[in-house]
Amino acid sequence: MNLSLPAWVYSNAEFFSLEKEYIFRNTPQLVCHESDIPEPGDYEAFTFLNRDIFVIRTTAGEIRAFFNVCRHRAHRLLREERGNCGNRIVCPYHAWSYSNSGKLAHVPYLEEYDGMSVADYGLIDVPFEIFQGFIFICLESDHRSIADWLSPIANELDLYRLPDVVSIAERTRHPVRANWKNGADNFIDALHVRVAHPGLNGLLNKTYGITAASNDVFRLEGQVKDILGKSELAQRYYECLPDVPHLPDSHQKSWLYFLVWPNLMFNLYPDQVEFMQFLPVDEHNSLIRYGTYALPDDRPAMQEARQLNIALNIEVGDEDMSLISSVQRGMENECFTQGPLGRNEIGLLGFARRLRQVLPVSTKAEPPAEGEILSLNLAMLASKDA
Repeated sequence: MNLSLPAWVYSNAEFFSLEKEYIFRNTPQLVCHESDIPEPGDYEAFTFLNRDIFVIRTTAGEIRAFFNVCRHRAHRLLREERGNCGNRIVCPYHAWSYSNSGKLAHVPYLEEYDGMSVADYGLIDVPFEIFQGFIFICLESDHRSIADWLSPIANELDLYRLPDVVSIAERTRHPVRANWKNGADNFIDALHVRVAHPGLNGLLNKTYGITAASNDVFRLEGQVKDILGKSELAQRYYECLPDVPHLPDSHQKSWLYFLVWPNLMFNLYPDQVEFMQFLPVDEHNSLIRYGTYALPDDRPAMQEARQLNIALNIEVGDEDMSLISSVQRGMENECFTQGPLGRNEIGLLGFARRLRQVLPVSTKAEPPAEGEILSLNLAMLASKDA
């Protein structure tokens, strides 16, 4: 019988430490799109695993990524999530200032710092790559290339002309008391849509399901067909959605979803696209982060479709946060250890298999003794490689 991941891996601090080291330190994270920072001095800040980072467009028009930490006393430099700092980044603690290309530009009382070379104290670079217009950072310089990581979905991403999209909604961030894996599990659990999402199910009229799953990518899709149920949002969206000239017939009415291991999602609709991340905070908490983009299109029908899409997805998002919070509570109850998975639960089976490959200690139904999880996982990895 196929079993889910054991409940203890969703709330164990030592296991979460392993995830940070073995999964997330080498996994690229999407920060924003190039179009989010079009002008010199435009920046977007991003926090991941307690690391403060920002990407910025320099005066020369280049994009750079830096740790958001002053080289003097480690104060955070840019306190807003998005903004424009002009030509200078000024620390709010002691007024050290940096050019928007990261060079240390001014130090008050410089003469008091014996032997200090200003050239040695520029901002610390963060490795980054740009793929289809989206800017990804990684904490490790030897990370897997973005093009390789996203290659299984590159052909379908191409259809949506992602380098040309612009943001059409405010960046949203939702803290949720749920382990990041519960968010990912829920995203690729195609069966729950018919039960827990009446509006979305009505829009896709029971066509929604997982269509492919590889080691790193899960593809889910539904088609906007005759509306089922009583969702006014779904009915209005169905009626007003116009043709999209750049999409093939197969994608004109498609709501297409990808989860790319471990925590990145692309939601691709005829009218707009979204990225979504489940950012781990600790073993009990996550931050769900969304960005919504579209190609310029002034047609009234398209504008209406986009607003209805956003409203529908707010509804679905609220439903999902309630679901995964409830699952998290249940998994922290000693009465639950593991649940059975059906053959049709392809996403949950694949995600569990992928985690067990990276962290084989997660095959244990019960948590190892405190302080032994790291050593046991190392031994299991060594045995697997032998």
